[in-house]
Amino acid sequence: MRGWRGLALVLLIAFLLPGGVVAQGLGQPDGGLRQEYAPSRSGGISLDQAVRRVAERTDGRVLSARTIRRGGREIHQVRVLVAQGRVRVFDVDARSGEIR
Repeated sequence: MRGWRGLALVLLIAFLLPGGVVAQGLGQPDGGLRQEYAPSRSGGISLDQAVRRVAERTDGRVLSARTIRRGGREIHQVRVLVAQGRVRVFDVDARSGEIR
């Protein structure tokens, strides 16, 4: 059982190393962002814009991003690997662009 934990840890670290994160889209003309990053239906900022704002603010590595509905509002959730290997989730209001 102990060997499996070590293997799981190695695989997790390997995934988090450069090249293991698809969201960065290095070398791709669209920055690796697909149609799911289309402008918000609410007329505010797109998921792509939210990802860029959070990345600039945190200087971290974006792991994933998605748009959800909460309380009748669109919220862009952006998961970021920040200093000391911590993962933080930022909520960005799709209408105002406010980062929480």
